[in-house]
Amino acid sequence: DTIRITNAAVSETQALFTANGSAELYYDNSKKFETMSSGAYVEGYLNFPDSGGLRIGSGNDLKIFHNGARSKIENLTGDLRICGNSIQLKNYDDDETYITCADDGAVELYWNNEKKMETYQYGVNFTQNIKTELHVNLLDNGEAIFGTGGDLKIFHNGSDSLISNTTGVMYVQNTGDLRLRVNNTE
Repeated sequence: DTIRITNAAVSETQALFTANGSAELYYDNSKKFETMSSGAYVEGYLNFPDSGGLRIGSGNDLKIFHNGARSKIENLTGDLRICGNSIQLKNYDDDETYITCADDGAVELYWNNEKKMETYQYGVNFTQNIKTELHVNLLDNGEAIFGTGGDLKIFHNGSDSLISNTTGVMYVQNTGDLRLRVNNTE
């Protein structure tokens, strides 16, 4: 019920086949491939030539390959989901972060390994300047908050538009010239 293929000295197993069981392949007497009732197990790497790769699904719906110049993941059916308690997208050397996603927490975006934006329970925090050529739409009572302590807020409450400053003096300038100064006594 078992077929074992060995070298001539019978000191190294090359393949082992068991009736109603597994098929095993060996390299230098070390098991590298084994079939099982749930599929197959591979010890080590699967190597594919350029333009070769994995095709998964009865209609080859998911493809993972490298064409010699770039690597690509193609998903042809449904959503492509990457699941984990936390997810990081980093450079090859693993010393620069692009994106982090924390379970039940923030999504963070980085530029040159410096965090520039993060989501939090009340919205989005930006760590430095915001530059946009697009419109930024906040719903009623959504606030644009500035300062570490949230000292300046700009918002619309459904009826009125408000600018709220809680620290220091508020200045309005045009081309560098002071046009309006508001402090807590004027």
